[in-house]
Amino acid sequence: SFVLKYSNDKENLQSSELYNARLLGIAHLSSRDSPSCLTFDYLITDDKSNKLSVFVHNRTVWRSRLRSEQSAIHIQLNISSPSSTSSLRMDTLIAFDGQVTNNGHIELKNILITHQACPPSILKSSNTKRLTLPFKSPNSRIIPSVTTKAVAGYDCTFEQDMCGWTQGRNNTLDWFREQPISNNLAGIVGPLTDHTYGNSTGYYVTTRLSIPVTTFSDIDISILVSPRLLDNVPGSMCAKWWYMMHGTDDTEFNVYLIPNENFTSTKPIWRRSGDQGRHWQHGQIQIEPGNSITRVVYEVIAIWSIRSEVSLDDVLLLDGPCIKPDFHSISCTFEEEHICGYSSDPTGQLAWTRGKGATSTTLTGASEDHTLGTAQGYFMFIETSSPQKPGNKGRLISVVEQPQYGRCLQFWYHMYGRNIGQLNVYMSTNTSGNDTHPLVWSRGANVGNVWRKAQISTEYKDPFYIVFEGVVGNGIEAS
Repeated sequence: SFVLKYSNDKENLQSSELYNARLLGIAHLSSRDSPSCLTFDYLITDDKSNKLSVFVHNRTVWRSRLRSEQSAIHIQLNISSPSSTSSLRMDTLIAFDGQVTNNGHIELKNILITHQACPPSILKSSNTKRLTLPFKSPNSRIIPSVTTKAVAGYDCTFEQDMCGWTQGRNNTLDWFREQPISNNLAGIVGPLTDHTYGNSTGYYVTTRLSIPVTTFSDIDISILVSPRLLDNVPGSMCAKWWYMMHGTDDTEFNVYLIPNENFTSTKPIWRRSGDQGRHWQHGQIQIEPGNSITRVVYEVIAIWSIRSEVSLDDVLLLDGPCIKPDFHSISCTFEEEHICGYSSDPTGQLAWTRGKGATSTTLTGASEDHTLGTAQGYFMFIETSSPQKPGNKGRLISVVEQPQYGRCLQFWYHMYGRNIGQLNVYMSTNTSGNDTHPLVWSRGANVGNVWRKAQISTEYKDPFYIVFEGVVGNGIEAS
């Protein structure tokens, strides 16, 4: 166990002063074609300026999130030597770099390296537990269409240029056009296809560290500004876009509606944070008449790695209000009432509910969601208080997803309370209903008042859907 801690017991010390400590080690690593798995647990408390970073051969491979934690977090990273060709294991420097302010505290323990790739967070399917559900198969997705509104230079697929979109004045990194084929050939983690054409030769815009790295800011900002909108719009408009956030948990993607060209006192209307998966997702904001909105602004704030990026494609401004879409997808933040087509199984003994903020039972449940990180963000939960009984179950069922190579299911879960029950995940490729579903992931422990990430392989050849099953524990202190 390695602890970096400073207690402010000295005189004349400034509260903003920072202290650094570095833990070094040598590991025998193979090339990046045969990665090893580095695992460790860390805990950061008190000041949110406290940071922990991991370097492999002087290259940043991971940084802690921009917030303090209430319980230890487990991390696993695939790491390799800087060589891309050698099959021999090479001595490679690994460094843990901690930075704390006065009264800061960073704890690092359980460091382990195994000479094989990190396993996915998956409970292998077996014949010991399967789920049979008497429900009809979910519907396939439906994407709405509406007529676009002509604002010169706004609607953009980025196939030819940046249209009327411009860079922010205070950017530390700019947005740029890119094709998937170029970053794939360079070995960069990015979109496998653009969104417009769905192939490797279409264009989108993205922001990330360029290679070779010539400048590095601890926190980088990338802003993209729309053309000026029409004055005195008589009715509602809808700003829509497709985005991809992949490669890091230390990223925020914000969207602003700017009134009267006032860029200084505006709060984001829409926000996502963390790794959202390597696939295109849909976003939209409604612009109401009479609010004097003159610009739409996309902003990315991140602790950067060359293995992470945020990409944007197919930005549109549409006539009329945003449609609460009959828009079905496994990918969902639950911020919208349609909850992406998910449904609570009516044959279950309790229902999954969309909610926000703390539960009525103390020492249980989430006080804020993961998407926004506030009490105003939404999540799905099951209520375990009376009249529910131990062992009662509720199931949340996704829509059918089409198979696609290289994708996995990622979700964040919160299990807090001394009487916590079980969270099970089942998957099925039989979309006709009345079939059995293999168990692919399960947790049954109090993990603390914190959101934790899980990943499950979805390497299926046929359409599939997912079932999240919550099981009531032996008491009301669980959620």
